[in-house]
Amino acid sequence: FFRNPREIAFMTAAGATRCSARAAARLPTLSLSGGRLASCLFLSSLWPEPDSSAAGVRTEALLHAFQRWGYDCSFAASSAPKSAYVERLQSRGVQAYECPPNREAELARVLERTAPDVVVFDRFFTEEAFSFRVRELAPAALRVLDMQDMHALRRGRQLVVEQTLEQGASSDAAIAAALAHTPSAGSSDLLREL
Repeated sequence: FFRNPREIAFMTAAGATRCSARAAARLPTLSLSGGRLASCLFLSSLWPEPDSSAAGVRTEALLHAFQRWGYDCSFAASSAPKSAYVERLQSRGVQAYECPPNREAELARVLERTAPDVVVFDRFFTEEAFSFRVRELAPAALRVLDMQDMHALRRGRQLVVEQTLEQGASSDAAIAAALAHTPSAGSSDLLREL
């Protein structure tokens, strides 16, 4: 589902949603001035564990999509490095960094070394923990929040699909309805997550 960097697809239980045209237009091109490849930094609380979680599979898929597009990729996690997962990333050409929470100097060091054009936060709480510093220390970087853990969005879309199909609509219509769905600010599921 990842064809090129202008069509970043974020998968949910009910289907794929695309980033806005404005965000896609801001996505850095593969070759920047001076011949430098665009750089992508993933920030996470955990190292991706594709053998033990769907989230790990999802994060690795997105990481490798950026690599296929020609980005120089790095991964920083706030948890202690787990050798097997770090080695797996490094064997695929991904630089790995430990970036403990509440350590501004460590985050600054990682941002300086990676000089990211795109920063991907793999979960909502990771974005909450790091985005304000990323905005200060790398203001030109495009910040992307992967919504893989936004269960209110997934649950809402699931309900939209079920209701649309119950009304006799086609599966294409159900998918279109799900993609157009955004949770209400008063949704109990959304408020519980926030």
